[in-house]
Amino acid sequence: MKIAILDDYQNVVSKLVCFKMLEGRNVIIFKEFRKRPQNSCK
Repeated sequence: MKIAILDDYQNVVSKLVCFKMLEGRNVIIFKEFRKRPQNSCK
């Protein structure tokens, strides 16, 4: 399963206690704004 976390501009998601539940999974955290989101998920 692929998991995308969008809009983590402050880089805090990976510091949350509940983020440990995603350990071992394919997680991508997007920290920058993308003008064309359709090109981001390839």
